[in-house]
Amino acid sequence: VNSVEIDYTVAMILLTPIIFGASIGIMVYYYLPAPVVTTLLVLLIIGAAIKSYLKGKHLYHQETQSK
Repeated sequence: VNSVEIDYTVAMILLTPIIFGASIGIMVYYYLPAPVVTTLLVLLIIGAAIKSYLKGKHLYHQETQSK
């Protein structure tokens, strides 16, 4: 029987920023009107998509040049 050993170190390291971000998000949501929060979330998603696209394009060029 193969058993998988789970390392919870990464989860414990990431727990603090997640809780901190959730606390900030709650405060921002409480003080800002809904359209502003929606706009900020859309901008965040667009920014993440652009960053992912550029990283993928960079990796693609690296892999095709190495062949």
